[in-house]
Amino acid sequence: MTKINDKPITSDNILEFLQQNDDFALEMRILKSTIGLGLKCSHGGTYIDPVTDKPRQYDIRAKNVSGTSSINFAVECKALSPSYPLVISRVPRPDNDSYNTVSITRYSGWDGAKCHMIRGADSLYMPKQPVGKASNQLGIKNDGSFVSSDSEIYDKWAQAIASCHDLVSEFIYQKDKQYRSCAVFPILVIPEGTLWCVDYDSDGKLLGKPAMFNECDFFIGREYTFRLTVSELRYNISHLHIVTSSSYEVLLKGVINKIEHQLTHLMAQVSDKD
Repeated sequence: MTKINDKPITSDNILEFLQQNDDFALEMRILKSTIGLGLKCSHGGTYIDPVTDKPRQYDIRAKNVSGTSSINFAVECKALSPSYPLVISRVPRPDNDSYNTVSITRYSGWDGAKCHMIRGADSLYMPKQPVGKASNQLGIKNDGSFVSSDSEIYDKWAQAIASCHDLVSEFIYQKDKQYRSCAVFPILVIPEGTLWCVDYDSDGKLLGKPAMFNECDFFIGREYTFRLTVSELRYNISHLHIVTSSSYEVLLKGVINKIEHQLTHLMAQVSDKD
C-alpha cells in the first residue's frame, strides 16, 4: 500500500485533485444531458452486485418510456485525462457477435417472459464493423518509458454491466406489470480527447495508425440467468458503449430510435399470436 503523507489535506489540495480527477463533475454534466433528453433518471443509488453479492453504487440509470416499452441505460462516468487515455483494440465484428437482446412478456405468468436475440443486419451491432476486443490505459513516465493498465477502467465498465443485471431483474420481476418489453444497455462516458482506437484486420494485422474517436462498441457477451416459475430466462448483454461526453446525446438518440423499432416489430408479432 502507498504510504500517505502525514501532512493534513488542505482546501487547495482538494481543488487540485478535483481539477485532475473529478468523476463527479462529469457525472453531473451527463445527468443534466440525460434529463434534458426527457429520460427518467435515478442518480447515485445502490444495487446488489450479482457476482460479489455486495452493495455497489451506480452513477446514473436512465429509462426511455414509450407506451409499455422501456429502454434502459446503466451509465458510468470516468474522468480520464488526455495524458492517460483509454486505448481500444478493434477488429471487424464476427457474425457471432452481431446481436442485441430484448425481452418481451405476455403476462401469462412469468414463464411468458422471453428474450429475443436480434442478429445480423437487423441488430444494433452490424457485422464486420469495428468492435473493441481489448482495452488499456496508456501513459508515459517522466523517464520516457510507458505505463499501462486496464484495472481502473475495467472496474468502471464492470459496474455498468453489473448494474444492467439489476435493471433486467426489475423488468422480469416487476409487480405492477407496467412494461411489456424492455432492452438494457451499459454505457461508459469519458472526457473528450481520451478515447483512442487501434484497428486490426481479422488476422491481427495492424490497419493504419491509432486514431482518436468519440464513440466505440466493445464486445462483452455477458449472459445473466433469471429463475422463473418453472424455467429460466437468459438475457445477454452483448456490448458496452464507450463514448465521450460530446457524443453522449447522439448515442442515446441513435440507440433509442433503433431499439424502439425492434420492440414495436416484436410486440406486433406477439399480439398476432395472442
